[in-house]
Amino acid sequence: MNVIVDNLAVHYIDQGSGSVVLLLHGWQDSVQSFQPFIHLLAKNYRVIAPDLPGFGNTEAPAQAWNIQNYADFVQAFCQKLDIKPIVIVGHSMGARIAIRLVAHNLLTTEKLILISAAGISQSKSVRVRTLNTIANAGTTLTNLPGLKRSQDSFRRRYRKAVGASDYDTAGSMRPTLLNILREDLQLDATKINTPTLLIYGENDQDTPLKFAHRLNSLILDSKLKTVPNAAHFVHIDQLTQVINDIEEFIK
Repeated sequence: MNVIVDNLAVHYIDQGSGSVVLLLHGWQDSVQSFQPFIHLLAKNYRVIAPDLPGFGNTEAPAQAWNIQNYADFVQAFCQKLDIKPIVIVGHSMGARIAIRLVAHNLLTTEKLILISAAGISQSKSVRVRTLNTIANAGTTLTNLPGLKRSQDSFRRRYRKAVGASDYDTAGSMRPTLLNILREDLQLDATKINTPTLLIYGENDQDTPLKFAHRLNSLILDSKLKTVPNAAHFVHIDQLTQVINDIEEFIK
């Protein structure tokens, strides 16, 4: 399905019937990877899942966005469709957006589910310092005769060395990626009064368990589930267990 929201052509999935579950995917993902997840959850709920701007089949924003921009978009999307989700599910970056939505009452919901949630600032981490360096490096060097090829080679090797594949593949969304990584949502988390389920894969290297424990301590009414033999895409690695945990929590 498609709809225009804030002058952006938005693709979304609307499957099942009953109470609405809103699903928000992560960075460089789309609703496509959630198809098995949606299929199972839609047996008991109406699942609505948009491709967020810049991903999947939804248009990219004209300028760099931050989490607030994405939260405002999701609020406008729900108003456009006239839906009031009883549950919001966010994965990774989608969890960041969900935290902002609920913390600031942009959407009200009965339950919040954060899967592999990001949101703890990495602005001082080696990875983000490196990405910032990469983003800014070479402005002068690449303007000097004969140095552009060396600079490009250096940047490729440096990115590979720190595992900065997100930056490599982000294209025009690179400024948005940096904005998102710089944002810290710990204060937002303390404002959440909605019952919250945190789901993390025990082998997650992108959003490690220290993030899980930190958010669990900040969100007053929260419960943490760690899933064995699962990494960042825990909903793919252990689909059945994640669905069972979610449905048990929603009841």
